[in-house]
Amino acid sequence: MWSDRRLDKEVLNVISADVKNHKSEVVKKVSLTVLANWEMEKISKVVKWQQSIRRLGTHNTKDVSEIAYSTKKLRKQKGGGCARARNKGAVQFRGGATIFGPDGRKYDYKINKKEKVLGLKHALSLKVEKKELFILDTIDFTASTVKALLEFKKIHGIKTNSLLLVDSEKNEKILKSINNIHEANFLPVVGINVLSVVENQILIMSENALKTLQERGVI
Repeated sequence: MWSDRRLDKEVLNVISADVKNHKSEVVKKVSLTVLANWEMEKISKVVKWQQSIRRLGTHNTKDVSEIAYSTKKLRKQKGGGCARARNKGAVQFRGGATIFGPDGRKYDYKINKKEKVLGLKHALSLKVEKKELFILDTIDFTASTVKALLEFKKIHGIKTNSLLLVDSEKNEKILKSINNIHEANFLPVVGINVLSVVENQILIMSENALKTLQERGVI
């Protein structure tokens, strides 16, 4: 019982990472504190929780009180030579009510705040290990166009469109640049979450956003 709640001892590694400019030139080094023993189980737990929140749970069937048929009795109760029936909305008739059908439900549940932070820490450590984290001094495009984003990808040697760009605050220029690329996403650092980090292949982060995450103790 207690083994599920017990947090395993973290093994931390301090590694050096490059901070690049818009020309993909290394301008400085930063230290990242990552987990050497990251676990997919910790990531998966938070991802499942986030996905449960997205589920609407609006599936519903109509019961007897919700059927819009006439309440007139179909035939006499006795003497007809067939089964008794009340009105057209009965369950045995086409278009009638459904008995014991789904009536909508909520799928979301609660997890501890520490588990959410731990899941993000494990997800970021996974990105660092796979070398899928790019740190830039500033995320700034030449224009608010898709062409500017494609030039940005070419300069930094990124081939996939599955990108998550994270900056310290909302950036309208970035949002307009990724508007027509379905797999590219942008989040201010306050909205970064485990599901967004995991479902995008490349994570591109500004130095200011990185400092915010370091203050939160997740990297």
